[in-house]
Amino acid sequence: MSHIIIVTGFLIAATLGAPAVPPTPYCCTPNQWEGAMGFIAGYVRARPMHHHRVKPGVTEGYVTVAYDYTNKLLKAVDHTAVRGKVYKATVIGNFTEGKQYVIVGKSCCVHDVPKKMRQMCVPGDAKFIGSYFIGAGSSKVSVNSFSASIMDLKSSITMTNKGCIPIGETIYGSVNGVDIMTSVGYLNITAGIKDPSIFNIPSFCKQENEKVCTQPLGDVMKLAVNKLK
Repeated sequence: MSHIIIVTGFLIAATLGAPAVPPTPYCCTPNQWEGAMGFIAGYVRARPMHHHRVKPGVTEGYVTVAYDYTNKLLKAVDHTAVRGKVYKATVIGNFTEGKQYVIVGKSCCVHDVPKKMRQMCVPGDAKFIGSYFIGAGSSKVSVNSFSASIMDLKSSITMTNKGCIPIGETIYGSVNGVDIMTSVGYLNITAGIKDPSIFNIPSFCKQENEKVCTQPLGDVMKLAVNKLK
């Protein structure tokens, strides 16, 4: 499954990456928001020397996101359908504590992360493509389009001109020798965090004494959570 949870969001992925001093960003999303990302991704085995048995296929699903840059918290709940089976994984990042919890069912493990959360922004080294509008008449919305890169992936990102709200992304490239292409649409975004308790760590995580994750976070969820690190 770690090879199938492909990139569900370039912006979120960048947040989970190692802290750095990036160029001044074009714009940053609000400091607190909730919403969802619907996605569909295709993947193929890219290289003959690749040692993982990955059959070409398509995966789709959605990720609910709660982003709180003010309090340095992030929650992403991933629902991914692969060959008719739905996988669910929850990631809760507490960057003040430097912990990232990965929860699957009643199993929980923890990663150490830097005690610094990267703000969710269109990076300053992204290339501005142009401005246009979506919708029509009084309902039309002005948006900006950018192209950017992270790791071995490239992305086309669309944000609203006012407020820097994410609209959609197309992501393509290679993850661990697997070629992927993902289309992402953002929806139901609302300002603020309605219920701060959603960031609470489940009691069974504490009961397991914060077991260290023995497997790396899936590459796609990782990219979708790394943008917020």
